[in-house]
Amino acid sequence: MLISKDHLRALHTVSKDQTRPLLTVIDIKQDGDEIVAASTDGYILTEVRQHAEDADQYPETNGSPSIDNVRITGATAAKLKPMMKPQKLLPVLAYANVTKSGVITTDLEHTTVFNDHQVSGNFPDYKELIPPSDTAIATVKLNPEFLANVLKAFKGIDSVTLELFEGTATPVVIRSNSSDVEVTGVVMPLKSYN
Repeated sequence: MLISKDHLRALHTVSKDQTRPLLTVIDIKQDGDEIVAASTDGYILTEVRQHAEDADQYPETNGSPSIDNVRITGATAAKLKPMMKPQKLLPVLAYANVTKSGVITTDLEHTTVFNDHQVSGNFPDYKELIPPSDTAIATVKLNPEFLANVLKAFKGIDSVTLELFEGTATPVVIRSNSSDVEVTGVVMPLKSYN
């Protein structure tokens, strides 16, 4: 099973709490023709789905067969991510190969194998927490960098309220729920051209 740098986007919601070991990993598995990576710290969750690439295209590194389920610790994912660079001549080298021997990266000159201690137990069944998109009351397309930047203004504030308004060109408003300071953030939606 090949994993991409995109699967490691789930690193952002891995728990740092070592007393909850199942939440300190990215759970990666094959689901039909997709590879799914998921992580949660118990409060926030990320799921990344991407079409599965053919593991047979990955160079033989040690003869260990691919597997279709692995848990990668946040620490290993952080080390692995910078090693997975886009490649023009052999695009498959931008992936890591998940095998029984570990998670393998190679640039054909150097091979690195990451062997994580496998955390036992069942990863949380998070799928029930994600409502189907067709049941959403409102949807707004936002630039994720704009949203992340405006949320930085709320650092240290206990909670915020997200306000969505009717109409396709209305902003998303974020307000602090603090009695000490009032912070309001606004993110304009992306324009849709049909």
